Amino acid sequence: MSSYNEPLITAEWAVEVFRQARAQGLRTAFVSNGNSTPRALEFLRPHLDAIEDRLEGDARSNLPPAGGTLEATLSTIRSAYEMGLWSRS
Repeated sequence: MSSYNEPLITAEWAVEVFRQARAQGLRTAFVSNGNSTPRALEFLRPHLDAIEDRLEGDARSNLPPAGGTLEATLSTIRSAYEMGLWSRS
């Protein structure tokens, strides 16, 4: 699993780690703030089993300094779901 700091900023690194992990029979996942793009999800999709996009707090009044928006996070969640990248707990 890639988490703690936003894993999307190290997507290339994560893909390399996930390739090796999958070769050993391990499953892979991201825990993200959800501020992604369809292109980034398409790049990650072949190497991920699940993604958890965290939608926390009132994103409309408490925007992170990086400029994330509620709409971007919801779009990422929809895209991840449509790609079958959804953590079920």
